[in-house]
Amino acid sequence: MNRFAYRAYYQYDGPTKANPFRTEKTAEEVANALQRFPTELEYRLPEGAKLEIPEQDNANYSVIVVVTPADRAATSNAVESCLIELELYGDRALDCPVCGSVRGGWIVYPRKDEYTCDECGKVHRAARSAT
Repeated sequence: MNRFAYRAYYQYDGPTKANPFRTEKTAEEVANALQRFPTELEYRLPEGAKLEIPEQDNANYSVIVVVTPADRAATSNAVESCLIELELYGDRALDCPVCGSVRGGWIVYPRKDEYTCDECGKVHRAARSAT
């Protein structure tokens, strides 16, 4: 089984070509979209996939871990279609290879090679495949 972590968040960029009448979501609408994200994503994942939702202390984003038999491309496509439907944005998140914790700040395209995990305090290097 593969394990991929994602962070969903809301960002208002104004109307789009696909949705010229798009307006900014209220705080309640953002919270609702972030709450619905895992449920909506489950319908798009293949049979046998499951979601892990780490404890989070930030209401501005939602981090989920997808454990799935599917590859990264298929999983990312499912996540992307869900994010688009909910008018959210997302990043592929990284998890600590030592303790497995997923943090919202551990996002893809790191600017440095070494990270210190907030949970276990261990320092590790980001894999090339993560960038």
